[in-house]
Parts: sequence; C-alpha cells; structure tokens
Amino acid sequence: MLGNHILVVDDEPNIRRSLTFVLEKGGYQVSVAEDGEQAMTKIRDFKPTVLILDVMMPNKSRYDVCREVKSDPVLRDIHVVILTARGQEGDQEMTLTHGAGEYISKPFSPIQILTKMKDEFISTVSHELRIPLRSIKGAAQILLSYREQDPATQVEFLSIIDNESDRLTRLINDMLDLSRIESGEMRWKISQLNVKGVIETAVLGTQALTVLKNVKVEVASEEGLPSAVADPDKLVQVITSLLSNAVKFTPNGGLIRVQSRLQAGPRQSSGYRMVEISVSDNGVGILKTEFDKIFGRFQQAGTSPSDRTQGTGLGLAISKEIVTHLGGQIWVESELSKGSTFFFTVPTGSPSSPVADPADKTETEASQNKNHAAEADLPSSSTTVSS
Repeated sequence: MLGNHILVVDDEPNIRRSLTFVLEKGGYQVSVAEDGEQAMTKIRDFKPTVLILDVMMPNKSRYDVCREVKSDPVLRDIHVVILTARGQEGDQEMTLTHGAGEYISKPFSPIQILTKMKDEFISTVSHELRIPLRSIKGAAQILLSYREQDPATQVEFLSIIDNESDRLTRLINDMLDLSRIESGEMRWKISQLNVKGVIETAVLGTQALTVLKNVKVEVASEEGLPSAVADPDKLVQVITSLLSNAVKFTPNGGLIRVQSRLQAGPRQSSGYRMVEISVSDNGVGILKTEFDKIFGRFQQAGTSPSDRTQGTGLGLAISKEIVTHLGGQIWVESELSKGSTFFFTVPTGSPSSPVADPADKTETEASQNKNHAAEADLPSSSTTVSS
C-alpha cells in the first residue's frame, strides 16, 4: 500500500534536488540515490513505498533494479515509476514488462510527479475504503439471504457490520484530520498546559482497551516538570494513538509505561526547552527497517495480518503531523520480542511561542486549559493505573 516514503534514483543532481523539493513540499519523505547499486542498498535498508527510476543509470539499469525489486518477496509491493525518454521506441512496453507500475515521459516537470503521487494516494484511499465496505456488504447479504439463521449467527454478522462501520468512520475521520493539517485548515488552540494532566486524560480515555487485555499502565512524570506549550486536545490525540498501538501489541497481562521528562538544554532551532513524552510496551517489537516507514500514510507495524487490520494506518502519520506543527519531533526505538518505545517532544515557554502560527489558524490562550491541566504542577512523580 502506498505510503509517503519515496526513493528518487537519478544521476542528475538538479533533477534529484527539484524532485526532492517539490515532493517534500507535498508532504512526502524523500530519499535519493545516484545509481542502481546505491538504489538497491537503500531499498533494502528502509524499503520505500514508491521508487522513481531514471531512464539511464550507471552500473545497473532501471530494468535490472525493477526486476530485482519485483522478484523479491519482501520488496515486490514497492510501487515503481520509471521515467522514460519521449519517443524511445518500445520503452513504455519494456517498462511495464519488467514490473513497473507506470511510466512518465521526459521531459517532465516536478509538479507532474507530485500530481502522479497524489493520484496514487487517491487510489490507495479508495482501496482502503472499499475493504470495510465489502465486509459490511457481505455480512448484510448473508443476513438477508438466510433469515432463518439462529440468533447467535445473526449476532455474529451484525457484529461484523457494527465493527466495520466503526472502522470506516475512524478511517474517514483520520483522512479528514490529515487533510486539514496538511492544507492548513486545522484549528489549533495553543495554551500552557500541565503535561501530567494531559497524560492522565489520555490514559483514562483508553482504559476500556487496557481492561479488555488486562494490561497495566504506569505513569511517571519528572518532578518540577514545567508547563508545555501545545494544543491540549491534539496532544491527547497523539498520546491516545500511541497508547492504543501499545495495547494492540502488548500481550494479555502486559505492562505499558508512560513517562515524561524535561530534556537537557534548549532546542537549537527555537531556543526553548523541550518536554519529552514516551510510551513503552513489552510487546512484539518492530523491525528497524520499519522505523521510518510506520510514520507514513496507510502504514502499519505488525507481525501478522490480524495486527494490521485493527487500525486505519493513519494514526502515526497524523501524530507526526501534529507533533511537527507543535515544534517537536517523534521517533521510535524498538527491539524484536522485547517491545517498543515511542518518543515525542513539545516545547515549553510562553503562549507566544513561535509554534503558535496565526497563518495556520492557531488560537493562543493565555490561561491553562482546565479540561486537561491541573491548577498547579503536582509534586508527585508517578502513578499506576491498573486494569
């Protein structure tokens, strides 16, 4: 499925620069390679979701790279776009014969490539919407065709309709959130907030999930932690997303830790100290090759298909957009069979912090948001929420 990590392979530096600039402006994560050998190394290192190959490449042709990618079971789902020379006889046919998804004729404009990527995104969205709709339609047809089924069977298929309807709603809401953030239409309410209070709100909101799996959640906040400057609702959304993922991949009876601390020294780009929040689990872990990929659109971590079908594949992409807008960073550390820790940062400072951007319809609030923050910082350092 199409995500947002693109590898551009071209031996011309100006083409690499222009494509990188336009695609990054379009919200994509871009890596570059100069030739076929370098491309295959990067493809195996981080497995991009889209591969754009130049017409002519030294040491390994575009067809060699395409054939190698499509013959590898781990890499074959990468979407390949080949840039072909206009008027070169048989070039388009050769392109499709070797497994490329499509071609674009040179000369081309970077905007043309961006449009092509957006078309692919729309195609992927349509595919994602059809999956739950097919399940709903199938369950409804069975109920209509076999009306004399026993009540237990009827409840089973009604549950499918109910669950897939909820999934479809989440998917649509997530896509709308992502679209509003990227277009600058999202409304932000920036205020000084108590981090511990925001964390506790998110933990309370996911308590039903932890109870179902008998998972214990420990919350530990550094004493004397200063107020952060952020949108409290959006911050709750990020922590809730990370907690939901942690619950999904934590075994029954497992443990999740949510911690917050003040990072040492100010961030160089802004001059503000940063609060670091982390969510840790003792679940299955994530492959290092997936670390960057999972923050892309419609990308999900998981060791089995059942893991991947529980979410929309947009939660981490939205979290990254929110954290980036607030002036922070988000990343993951993980080890297979031992668990994962997701970290993100938000700035401290005054409500007039540079993260409050009026161009993005941000509303700065001088007072603390009472829904998510306590009246004063609490001196206690940790709490435990059990299921």
